[in-house]
Amino acid sequence: MDITREIAEYIRKNNISAIEVSEKTMVDINLLLGKSERKMTATEMLEVCSYLGIDPLNLL
Repeated sequence: MDITREIAEYIRKNNISAIEVSEKTMVDINLLLGKSERKMTATEMLEVCSYLGIDPLNLL
């Protein structure tokens, strides 16, 4: 599973508002929902991980 999908799954499993994460991080909501054709950039991934309090290394 790629990191974009892992983050989307984490958000879903933990009942986190993807809208709120998108608004706070400025990351496209479709990425957070796993509905985008593209993958997150490293910057987007780090921003979301920081907001969610996730260690990015745990996603590798």
